[in-house]
Parts: sequence; structure tokens; C-alpha cells
Amino acid sequence: MNYNTDQFVTVNFSAPPKTHLVGNSAEWIVERPGIGGSLATLTNYISDYFSDAYAYNFGHSRVDPATARSFPVVMLDNNGKPASYPTPLGANAIWMQDEGSAR
Repeated sequence: MNYNTDQFVTVNFSAPPKTHLVGNSAEWIVERPGIGGSLATLTNYISDYFSDAYAYNFGHSRVDPATARSFPVVMLDNNGKPASYPTPLGANAIWMQDEGSAR
């Protein structure tokens, strides 16, 4: 949910013909976009709070970051040093924080 614009997106998809989906995934992302073939400098966003961070699996059961098998990913800068990292907050919230060269 983008609270600045009051917009959100829901994405549903099916496997292409003759393809079988093996699993599913959900991602909560703070991105460092690519521009002209290079990664842009991450903006000093300080922190970004993701609430109601849950998804639904193929069985239509709700899955949240605290109960799902999760793999937090630390974003690195051009020198391989941490620039952004996630911190789980309870069952369905994530706090993304910048650090290092992102500040």
C-alpha cells in the first residue's frame, strides 16, 4: 500500500501452458533501481515500515513473514557494504532501515 497515493496492487498469475509451478513466494522489497545499466545510489530513506505484510498461498491460507520460511536480504552498495536491511516486527510487519553509504 502506498499511503501517499492510497494505491496498492494485487497480482494473481497462473503458470504458462505446459509449465508446473513448484512453489510460491512473496516479497516485501525496498529497491535500488538500475539506471542506464548501473545500480543507482540508494536514497537516504532512513526507514520504511511494512505493515499487514502477508500473502496467501495456493491453499488460500494467509502466510505472514513471522511464520513463513523467510530469507531476509541485506542490500549492498557498490563497495559490497550494507546499505539497507530488514528487521521483522511481530507476525506481519517488517521495518526496512538504511545504513552506511545510504545515509
